[in-house]
Amino acid sequence: MMFVESIYHFSQLGKMIDLAKGAVWDIGDIHLTRYACYLVVQNADPTKEVVALGQTYFAIQTRKQVMLN
Repeated sequence: MMFVESIYHFSQLGKMIDLAKGAVWDIGDIHLTRYACYLVVQNADPTKEVVALGQTYFAIQTRKQVMLN
């Protein structure tokens, strides 16, 4: 198995949002690659509906790739 540095799949970005009275707040925002999404979903709690849907999605996509090859 090939291991790839996580910095290439989980990138943190800053995002500025406006608050009341002209204040601005810098909040963290994380962008994930498709591989990072796969890792997060496969290692999350499958009893949560959104996780179960994500796992189903990746299972279907994997099956489609197997059928094409």
